[in-house]
Amino acid sequence: MTVSDDGRWAVVGKHYDRNKDTVLIVNHDLNHKKRFSVIGMNQVQQFLNNKALLSFGSGKAQYLDLKTGNTFSYSKIKNVYALSETGQYALLNDQEQLSVFDFAGKEMYRLESIKTFPVSNGKDQWYGYRKNDDGYEVIDFSAEQAKILYETKNKIQRISISDSQNYLLIIESDPLRSAENLFIIDRKTGKIVKPIDGVAEKGEYIALNETSRSGRWTITGERKVPADKNLEIWYGNDGNLNRHEKGFSAVRRYWLYDFPSNRLTVIPSNRFSSIVSTGNKNIFLAFNDGELQEYTSLLQNLNMHLYNTESREFVKLDTIKNASLYLPKEGSTLLYRSLDNLWKVFDTEHNGRHTIQGTFLENPLFTPDGKKIYFESDRGLFVYELGKNRLRDLKIGSGKQVRILNKNRNNQGGSFLNLSTAMITDTEQVLVEVKDRSSNTISFEILHQGKRKTIIPTTSDYIREIYYCNKLDRIWYTQENYNKQTEILGVETKTMKRKRLIQPDKIDSAAKFLRNEIIAYKNSDGVPLKGVLYYPLNFDPAKNYPMTVRIYEIQSNSANQYYISGYNYAIAFDLRVLVSRGYFVYLPDIVLSAKGAGISALDCVDNSLDALKDRSAIDHTRIGLIGHSHGGYETNFIATHSNRFAAYVSGAGNSDIVRSYFSYNYNFHCPFYWQYENGQYKMPVSFAENKELYFKNNTIHSTYRCKLSISFFGLPNRFIQSINK
Repeated sequence: MTVSDDGRWAVVGKHYDRNKDTVLIVNHDLNHKKRFSVIGMNQVQQFLNNKALLSFGSGKAQYLDLKTGNTFSYSKIKNVYALSETGQYALLNDQEQLSVFDFAGKEMYRLESIKTFPVSNGKDQWYGYRKNDDGYEVIDFSAEQAKILYETKNKIQRISISDSQNYLLIIESDPLRSAENLFIIDRKTGKIVKPIDGVAEKGEYIALNETSRSGRWTITGERKVPADKNLEIWYGNDGNLNRHEKGFSAVRRYWLYDFPSNRLTVIPSNRFSSIVSTGNKNIFLAFNDGELQEYTSLLQNLNMHLYNTESREFVKLDTIKNASLYLPKEGSTLLYRSLDNLWKVFDTEHNGRHTIQGTFLENPLFTPDGKKIYFESDRGLFVYELGKNRLRDLKIGSGKQVRILNKNRNNQGGSFLNLSTAMITDTEQVLVEVKDRSSNTISFEILHQGKRKTIIPTTSDYIREIYYCNKLDRIWYTQENYNKQTEILGVETKTMKRKRLIQPDKIDSAAKFLRNEIIAYKNSDGVPLKGVLYYPLNFDPAKNYPMTVRIYEIQSNSANQYYISGYNYAIAFDLRVLVSRGYFVYLPDIVLSAKGAGISALDCVDNSLDALKDRSAIDHTRIGLIGHSHGGYETNFIATHSNRFAAYVSGAGNSDIVRSYFSYNYNFHCPFYWQYENGQYKMPVSFAENKELYFKNNTIHSTYRCKLSISFFGLPNRFIQSINK
């Protein structure tokens, strides 16, 4: 669940059936020789200076000394706060008292009337505010004694710490103007400035974005304009339909503020609805949110412009596909996808533009120095060197799915946008996961200064989770298989010493008798597919067994996952219970084609069953089909087009894709066209281009064929049990 900064300790969740109230605290070096447990406090676990652990849950808190095992327990606690580097922690009780402790568990001081939770960087800073007799005060809790940093007669609305952690930001109300005001405090010097004093308008919400560590900011003032509730007309070509759902439109103003010179400059925003800072302190992105949004993709295309604060000019950059633009934290490079699906690199200082060939390249990540861009892909790991404008295949995971683990992405835009700072978190090391989908194997490597080191060799076991410390010198990971319980292993990456850290203390004796088999088949288009067939427990080849078929999309990659009865299952589907009660369980793969989502699913399932037609142990008159969500739609469709199943169970499944296609989806806050044209349904054309295709794949147009179908959404367990009987 979490690892200490030095990687020596980990908090491990202990889950069994529906219970997960116990966590273990395990030492990487001492293995099983030193282990603690905490019960019932699983809301927060945070390490304190690698020496102690603070836990919280159900109104209780506990401090655990990792060296001695001594504990301090606290009750009637509303929340806890901890600083991992200094080891300080604070407890807020139900009497609004905030008690601050040092890393040894000694109370340093106590403050009364703390109603709001402090803000913290999690390492060495936390701040809070409270009401006093004269107004409000902002308090620094980070030192051995509380320190009042700022006092005001106005109400404080919110406080925050800047990204660089060099500044404290305070937003307070201005009652004379019914507006918000902003104060910035330099943590080092204590200097306080009011950048927009008297500038903010009534009802404007003030937000800040730090564009550089030297004290340069973008300030946004957002005002909500309520919609006319007397009459609402929603047009499908409105790129901002969700404003109707919200009940208001957002009108924004922007300023650029330089802290050292105390200079505030207006960024003209009459042409564009949104302004976003880049890694270059003088260059900003400018676009109109929703201008090109047709809802055929979840992420909109953007006509992107650049604003130069020195020339005060807007220049068209390009049209960005699916709002996919990535930035370094600081620097002059922009990376984006153009409409031809290629990556383009743009240098904002020299206006240089280069194209990176390779539509297969995905999820770009800048190095901390901004000189290279790594790309994940299904063909291996690639790196683009900005100085040489050269793409290199690093020959790591060639022909396999590769992803980088030690990374950090922060969205700089909003809904339907993918404008992000994307960086590798380590200056020298890259932690890489390599998956081979064809063999369902996995391995992990570290790339360090051009040299590769395999830290977890290729294994057919399933690695569900992997954790690492800041320097990547200690790795924790889980390992399991369908007939092997989950255990936790560790690697010291410098010595490559590997050890087993936790083994199950409750033996699943039935797991070793589990049996599965990979069934190969093809759909009608000749695409090779796989199904995972689980045998009944205590299987007797002379007997005849019923079979449950569960469908979704690709499931063969789950063949090496360990299943626990009652835990981590889709509703109404429990593989371990089914095989223990004498069922075969079959998980076939489904891929979609130009025939449409429903017909493709039917075709794949029919061919998967044909591959089992000679299995005499399967009673082909007693086969049931179950699916949830998208699998529920597939189950609904197959129920109206097949006579191969005795019963169907569909959970939260779509039954009318034409209605759904033309609906406004309140979960995604947009029309639902994209889910069919470029989303999960992968319909090859729009409804307007081929209405017949949608009708042919629509369940309700064939409901007369259904034998017995059970659809449910959150039904009581007793009802489901009665149906099973």
